[in-house]
Amino acid sequence: MATTDEIVRLGERLRAALPVAIGETFGGATDLPELVPGPPAQLVADLGPGVHVHLEMEVRLGRVEPANMSVIMLAADGEKLFGLEEIPDSELSKPDNQLRLLAEFSEGAEALTGALAGALTTETLMPSVRVSGASLEEANSSPAAVLAQLGATEPVAYAGILLRPGGLLMPVVVVVNGGLVAALAAGGASGVTGTPTAAERAAGLAAKQAARRQTPDQVTPPPTAAPLPPARPAIAVNPVSFGQLEPAASAPRTDRGVDLILDVALNVRVELGSTQMTVEEVLGLSPGSVVELDRLAGEPVDIVINDRLIARGEVVVIEENFGVRVTEIIAPRQRATALA
Repeated sequence: MATTDEIVRLGERLRAALPVAIGETFGGATDLPELVPGPPAQLVADLGPGVHVHLEMEVRLGRVEPANMSVIMLAADGEKLFGLEEIPDSELSKPDNQLRLLAEFSEGAEALTGALAGALTTETLMPSVRVSGASLEEANSSPAAVLAQLGATEPVAYAGILLRPGGLLMPVVVVVNGGLVAALAAGGASGVTGTPTAAERAAGLAAKQAARRQTPDQVTPPPTAAPLPPARPAIAVNPVSFGQLEPAASAPRTDRGVDLILDVALNVRVELGSTQMTVEEVLGLSPGSVVELDRLAGEPVDIVINDRLIARGEVVVIEENFGVRVTEIIAPRQRATALA
């Protein structure tokens, strides 16, 4: 469990790094006067009513398994920040609007995570941050959704208000997996007076790399260096001539884009739910038996392709046949990984 000092130090690092990353990604001076820690569920609930957007990220430190971090804000503020066409909350229940908005949020968040990784980098810490997904949640289900995404490790949350050009105030909550707190906090306070800037850190790292790449004749030998051994006698070398080679015909260029696999057949199934039964219970099944699943009536079903969750939807009936209307698409990067 993270200590109070580690939570405070990480809060200062995020308070300094997040405005820098947002300014680099979306432009415009951004400020975050304070970032106050508190209970994750309460801070997310305090964002207010309406629809919340969850930008879900994976943070990797060295070879350690990645851990989760989420940036949550009101969907209306997220649309303004990302420069998207504003959609009223009442229209976000439509699948087409949800899919389009989530795709745009995921694309913009790709650039944001890259800038955030750079803002958090120090001489002793170089995190890798990438988007793992984006979701839209109603205010009453938003706290539970972020706690489920952060996993079993007790998360740490911070709340603040982003100050954007034009006097825009955007409440934001950052929730970090508890296992990340100590490591990220140990990197030192970013952006605080007396610490190197991102440009200074990059210059320092480049200088160290250049020093390591220096050849022996570029490095000044120490005063006590041993004398060099005598040079070996020169070896006679006879030149060899080769005949002129005929130019070969250039090989046809092969298109290796995604078109190469578009006709590959995939196994698609829809999962209504699941349950666990003993052998005795299975043998006791007969016509008319009812099997209770682990999903409530009306909940979306899972759309699984090649044993990977790709989307969720609702069951519909089309001309006496069952079908599924897609209501939620998993983030594009996750879909590409699932199909790999």
